[in-house]
Amino acid sequence: MKKILPFLLAILMQQSCCIVHKTFSQSDRIDTQRPKTPIIECIPCYGLRNVNENFTYVEALGTSGSYSAGIELGHNFNNIRMYGAASASYWPWQAPNATFTAQFGLVGLNPNFIIRPEFGISMSEWIISGNPDQKIPLHPALKKVMVEKGNYPSWAPYGGIRLAFPESSLNISLRIYRLNTLKPKDYSAWYPGIVFGCRF
Repeated sequence: MKKILPFLLAILMQQSCCIVHKTFSQSDRIDTQRPKTPIIECIPCYGLRNVNENFTYVEALGTSGSYSAGIELGHNFNNIRMYGAASASYWPWQAPNATFTAQFGLVGLNPNFIIRPEFGISMSEWIISGNPDQKIPLHPALKKVMVEKGNYPSWAPYGGIRLAFPESSLNISLRIYRLNTLKPKDYSAWYPGIVFGCRF
């Protein structure tokens, strides 16, 4: 996965507000031919006020503790963005083995700004599918909390910043989560998250 991630990010950055022109070279003496390399023109991704803006994304760390993939659907107003997101992960060799997360968040300031504050809340279901007789750490941020096979709900407020690149559909969110367990009760920890989102 670590080898694939840089390649994936390069592809996401190319799928932006760039227009590929189908150009032709013309001459009175030579037949019309298409150039080997198409001409690409990139324009800034502005004009994002009062429109729907949706993303697919990959998050490193965060509520899953590893990598998760999801979709974010939201609407931009004049000076704020509201969104809902859902993600899932499955890693049979790492606890939690599977994670399902739902989020509701707000991104402040003008949607056309490059750097904006972000905050929200998430609800997660951590699934441990190991040996019933063996206790394993619940989450990388909660290594001392040893649990058996089962489902463990949690919630987490989060905050951070969102970076948007004017000539790309790529958004990056840098977050800090405050993980709080509902089962077992009264455990909490801080944990970072990095989200790479691609507009569609």
